[in-house]
Amino acid sequence: MGATHMHDRLFTGVTRLTNEDKRHSLEDVLQGRPEAEVATALKAATNTGEIARVYMAMPIVPGVTNPIFNTAGQTLFAHPIGAENTSGVLEVREGIFPLEQAGFSFIDHGPLYGDGVFEGVLHFAKPGLPELLRNDETIFLFREHVNRHYKGLTQWGIKPYLSQEEFGWRILQTALEVKEQAASDQSLYFRPLVLSGIGDLGAGRTKCVLPTMGALVATIQLYPSETYRTGIKLGISSVVAKDPRSLDPNVKGTQYAQNIQAFLHGTNGGEFKEALMFNGDGYLTEATVDNIFFVIKENGWETDPNKVEIITPHPKICLNGLTRRMILHLADHDPILKSEAEKLANHDSAIYASTHKGYQIVNDAMLTAQDMWALIEDPNTEMFMTGTGCGLMPVIGIKDKQVGDGQVGPVTKGFLADITVAMRHRDYGLRLDVTESEYLDYMRQPDLF
Repeated sequence: MGATHMHDRLFTGVTRLTNEDKRHSLEDVLQGRPEAEVATALKAATNTGEIARVYMAMPIVPGVTNPIFNTAGQTLFAHPIGAENTSGVLEVREGIFPLEQAGFSFIDHGPLYGDGVFEGVLHFAKPGLPELLRNDETIFLFREHVNRHYKGLTQWGIKPYLSQEEFGWRILQTALEVKEQAASDQSLYFRPLVLSGIGDLGAGRTKCVLPTMGALVATIQLYPSETYRTGIKLGISSVVAKDPRSLDPNVKGTQYAQNIQAFLHGTNGGEFKEALMFNGDGYLTEATVDNIFFVIKENGWETDPNKVEIITPHPKICLNGLTRRMILHLADHDPILKSEAEKLANHDSAIYASTHKGYQIVNDAMLTAQDMWALIEDPNTEMFMTGTGCGLMPVIGIKDKQVGDGQVGPVTKGFLADITVAMRHRDYGLRLDVTESEYLDYMRQPDLF
């Protein structure tokens, strides 16, 4: 009863204060943001809420864990635990929930202290492709993504109670629920997430009961489709990239504040779509959420692939992304999907069929800002960035400088054709509708790279 009276008293007082000083007008709430921008964000988030589903597993802590786990979840395991004065039951429950029902505890050390590891996986669909290339059930490099996630957890010191195979299977079941509601041309994005878990206040794993495990499955479109034809311009962030001596850039940790600040500073209020980052030693690392590539072409490159050089920063100073690795594989080999890429090129004149093989690769570049500006001044230079969310995005400018001739180049178009095919091809991923035995066979194969 006392708590109820306090609640009433608190909010009556707040209402009186805000009515008196008028602080909650729409203009004041928006704090200078355009109303249309906020309305668009609200609409997009609402759409995500209608479609998205979340798999979650966490220990049941009375008074802390979301009650939905007791009513709609199921027991993963339960064990008696503790000595006489601390005895209890260690129970973990799991379930697949609508987004509005899923929720982290305020004393989960993941959101509280940024103590967790995430992953990003794409089930790629694109409207308007030839029927040969429409394979909306394929999840690009699913095994490699799950294995990288668990490798990151090992490096981060978090020990999940589900194996890669168990966790991956639950992600697939969540995706199937979302696929039933999403449009056939919508790409699905999976965000597996493992946090250190619920624990008393104060940093330190000994305070945590067990990890919180989850995976969001929703739809995604990072860039309008026309930007893949026209390319984008990048800004440069003044925020310094992570130092690998303190945080390994190849662990996708939930400490994303640095990347967010870099994006906010580098994109200059939306003037640029992405931003480049340099580390404390002055070397170019990556964009805030994407890897970067430069293409250098010498005269006669059209008939001699040795005259094409693919340059990307050293993996010790950037995330060695899986799409990055796929591009390096394609640059060094005959086009393994050439027939499909040619059909894509015939379908879309803006994309050229792959003709490259045996390009020269520099995948350990240490480029200063001066090196970068010198590269892009050459009219034969091309540039693009890669990532799970964007696939391959052509880059035509950095701030007020154009890259090369300021157009999406032919080598970039060839890679775009290749990656567009590869991200949908069953040789490079997993069907969404696999049986359990097919899934286990797939997961037990070695990673492609």
